[in-house]
Amino acid sequence: MKLIDGKIFDAVRAEVMIDYLKNLDVQIIETDPRSVKVIKTDNDILKLEVTSNQKAFYSIRKAFLFKLLKWFNISHHNIKHFNIDTIIAICNDNLRAISDNQYNSYVKIKIENGEAVTILSSKFTTISDLEIINLAQKYNIDSISRDDFSMRIYTTIKENSEPIVGDMFGYAFNITNSETGFSQVTAENFILRYICTNGATTRISTDNHSFNHYKMNKNYVLNTIIDSLDKSESISKTFDEKVKNAQKIKAELFFPNIKYQVNNIIGSSSGFKFFYNFEEKRKSKYDLFNYITHSAKRFNLLEKYQLEQLAGNLM
Repeated sequence: MKLIDGKIFDAVRAEVMIDYLKNLDVQIIETDPRSVKVIKTDNDILKLEVTSNQKAFYSIRKAFLFKLLKWFNISHHNIKHFNIDTIIAICNDNLRAISDNQYNSYVKIKIENGEAVTILSSKFTTISDLEIINLAQKYNIDSISRDDFSMRIYTTIKENSEPIVGDMFGYAFNITNSETGFSQVTAENFILRYICTNGATTRISTDNHSFNHYKMNKNYVLNTIIDSLDKSESISKTFDEKVKNAQKIKAELFFPNIKYQVNNIIGSSSGFKFFYNFEEKRKSKYDLFNYITHSAKRFNLLEKYQLEQLAGNLM
């Protein structure tokens, strides 16, 4: 089975991202899920057949497949052993189940440059990446990363600290979005450890500043995000104390729970190997924080973000 990806951007300037998004050929098809079917070509490429006013075919991107599986909590990490016919059968069974749900009178299929990127509920509130970028401009965007699954905006560093001599930290904002339904709209603190460019995220405050796209008021979400960023307070002193205290706490206290959390993000197969080189009985909580943020670099954009979020929550 051959799966295709959209364009991947890694830490590009805002102008590059804006220009790309403005020039995308995007179409949203609202249709009865019973008129949608997954098929394959002779070359084992997945195609989406949409029979509405007329029949049309679209190549299926990886994000579309994963989203259709995610609809019924089927992890894409667990499908590697399936052949393409099994995958197609699961997809079409999912589409039939969606159509049987009285709350999904229609679905939204996003077509990008002629390829199917995602399938969304009629209750999905679309907040575009361009809208989030426009919001973030006020806070001085440093760079943006984006793929079919999510977008992540990094603002410029607004303060620095040195909780350990020679170990400098920088603090900025992280703002995320997903037009395809894989993550929430969030506003968080971003923590950069300069010595190894490891990153982590933490909440801006005890208030919830993460929003699902389901049945939300778009203006409320955007205004709340702006309000939380405007009212955010310095976390450098607090985080410095967390770092110092974490050096005194044994890492083994967080096992095996931390393994389960990592497995939920990257799958049990990758998760089994994740801590292979980490000596939990001899390391501190701070070592564990550093290990997770360093290891996160080798994963895709969404998994990296979720691992960095896990590391921030750990602290």
